[in-house]
Amino acid sequence: MTATASAAGNTTITVTTTDGSNLTKTCNVHVRAATVPVTNVNLAAHDTLTVGGGAKTLIATIVPSNATNQAVTWISTNPGVATVTQGPGLTATITPVAAGTTAIRVTTTDGNFQKSCDVLVKPAAGTPRTFTVTPTTFSNPASGGSGRDTINIASNVAWVATVQAGQNWLSAEGATTGMGNGRVILTYTTNTSTARSATVTLKTAANDTTVTVTVNQAAGSAVLELEDTAQLRNVPFTGSNISIKVKSNVRWRITSDAGPWIQFLDTQGNPQTARQGGNDQTVIVRVLPNLATIGRTAKITVETEQTGVPKITRTANVSQSATDFSFNINGLPEPVDAAGGEFALALSGSANYAVSTRNTDWLKIKEAAVEKDSISYAGGTRTFKFLVKGNETGGPRIGYVRVYYGGTLVQTRKVTQTGNQINVQIITPGTIPVNGGTKEVRISGSAKWNIRISADWLRVDKKQAATGAVNDTLITFRAAGKNPSIQPRTATVTVLTKLGKEAASFTLTQDGTFSTVYDKNLFESTSEKGGERTVTVNSEQPWLPTLSEVAAAPAATAELLRVGVSGTDTTLTWLTVNYDREAGPSRYNGTVKIVVKPNKTQLSREALLILKTTNGVALDTVVIKQYNVSGKMTPRAAEVKVTSLTMNRPNVTINGEKDVQLSVAVKPDNATNKNVTWASSDTSIAKVDAKGLVTIGRKKGKVTITATAADGSGVKATSIIDVLIPQANMELSGLKVYATAGQLHLSLPASDDVQIYAVSGTLVRSFAAPAGDTSVALPSGIYIVRVGSLTEKVAVE
Repeated sequence: MTATASAAGNTTITVTTTDGSNLTKTCNVHVRAATVPVTNVNLAAHDTLTVGGGAKTLIATIVPSNATNQAVTWISTNPGVATVTQGPGLTATITPVAAGTTAIRVTTTDGNFQKSCDVLVKPAAGTPRTFTVTPTTFSNPASGGSGRDTINIASNVAWVATVQAGQNWLSAEGATTGMGNGRVILTYTTNTSTARSATVTLKTAANDTTVTVTVNQAAGSAVLELEDTAQLRNVPFTGSNISIKVKSNVRWRITSDAGPWIQFLDTQGNPQTARQGGNDQTVIVRVLPNLATIGRTAKITVETEQTGVPKITRTANVSQSATDFSFNINGLPEPVDAAGGEFALALSGSANYAVSTRNTDWLKIKEAAVEKDSISYAGGTRTFKFLVKGNETGGPRIGYVRVYYGGTLVQTRKVTQTGNQINVQIITPGTIPVNGGTKEVRISGSAKWNIRISADWLRVDKKQAATGAVNDTLITFRAAGKNPSIQPRTATVTVLTKLGKEAASFTLTQDGTFSTVYDKNLFESTSEKGGERTVTVNSEQPWLPTLSEVAAAPAATAELLRVGVSGTDTTLTWLTVNYDREAGPSRYNGTVKIVVKPNKTQLSREALLILKTTNGVALDTVVIKQYNVSGKMTPRAAEVKVTSLTMNRPNVTINGEKDVQLSVAVKPDNATNKNVTWASSDTSIAKVDAKGLVTIGRKKGKVTITATAADGSGVKATSIIDVLIPQANMELSGLKVYATAGQLHLSLPASDDVQIYAVSGTLVRSFAAPAGDTSVALPSGIYIVRVGSLTEKVAVE
């Protein structure tokens, strides 16, 4: 059964059986009325009463009128003018007390809605208004005091008293307002300066009467004294915090002539070499530890520091005993070189001492060859090693050594170490000849380093340490053989710190089988009278010159003529080119002669002589410039730079393939120079030639092949090649593994992974060795050395 309420009230619900037994049960039900919330309350905005004129009734109205909760509360904001008493329902009785104004506020219990009625209480008819203030002048001594002066008010109206603004030495205690007779009690501080005065203004609540009271105070004298200074005269060498008292009635300043070893703690506990204060205060004097073997003395001075106050000075002497403790790190420079080092650490004293380098992991204390963060002993004389480890971070660093004596921190020593600077100087100028040769490079650093070579054609021939220098080595790099490519080849040598951080790099170049010899400055400054220029060509492949004119501004008609294989002469309107080369089959050396005719125009002239292989690969570009008739160079037409390169195969997976051909599409179509250069991020995985042909190596892994626009625009395109199955049955030519005098030596044509095992099968060392020479110190014994997939047995004596 479901019961549904239809109206507020009481009812009885009866249930009776229907089987003839007529059994019944009843349920009394009370239905409550629905709750109606209060949304607002209203009240008359103004009302007027008269003192002695009787009370009035205010009636509030709740919105909506049928709100469930009709309860309200009443208050008077100034009961000295009129009081309010709760009446029946929504009424309240207002009773006037004294002339003045107040507000009667009603607040609903439900929702806290409020309204106020401003009430004006007038004086009773025929009653005279009184407001008398006495006295109106005070004259006080300099000593100051609390409650010394009282202003008496005889009144039958409301009033308020106000002390003159900015006169902080004068204040009122207790009430400063009243509804009738009353008083105002004054307090003033001690005067340490010239005579002064201030006023207290009293006004009626209606602002119709004002009385001014003048307060005068006589001139006074300043007080400044120092107390409790006895402990300053015998401070132990370990230092101490000593409390002294400054007795004063003015502002003051405390200093010392001790420099930094005497400090004054401010109100937040921070040490200062001088501090200010005012009136009576306790000052904490901090005397720092004395590490010298002689005592020391100083003077503390306190002076008044207030405008209009005579200068008063008080002093106290400080004396501190000498220490019997000594701490020294012999020979520690400032700063310490990045290579680090060990220095003698000596301590001596009669009490407990300790030294700590905690929180600075590159500073250690060596005790019996054991590196420690801290040591401590119960007095005596002892020596240790202070260790500064090598800095391989590249930048300078700062650490701290803390020294304790008798349980007190007596010294904090700052240690600065320079960064790991690597310097590279290429001694031999120029490039490595095509048939092979060497380059000498000096590498020096403040910490140990090694090198990594990006290409396997460049190897370390020999190393020679510089006499008296730290990690300073003259290295001779040698090309493994002749460069088979017509293009020059490069190898990047990266210098790494011991932890593998790249610190410096440089590039070495080996000439290709094609090279040119000519005077660049002479070609680019051809006289307006004309002349003859010669380019000498050394090549192992046939070549052809291509001639084009660089348009002037305003644009001139460019002329382009390819030289035929027959070697016949070709000409531009102002330029004649004759070339002659050997017929081969392995030598194609020759010369190109250019005859420049006189320039009688106002525009300078410029041409490009591009030397290419017979199948169109650019080898070299010779620029020819000629002055105009006035002997000046005029502007050329703007160059159109490459804006994008699109790789034909941006992602390639290799499963045993020997090579893959890459190419790029150049945009815009009218780009001045559409040539690109090719590079491999890891030549041990894959190499790439000048035409984008990628040759797969013998190593698995991913390699990035990058094509870069040759016009200097910086535009690039890449292809990521994932070699899953490299070329099989490849030999590691040039690999040498041998041992001499406790050293294992490796000479690798390319970087590779190296594992060294004892004959028992235990792994001794595992590391990635760079191309070139690497040495590893090993105890005497038989070792199995694995380089990549090759294995060698070596005996170390």
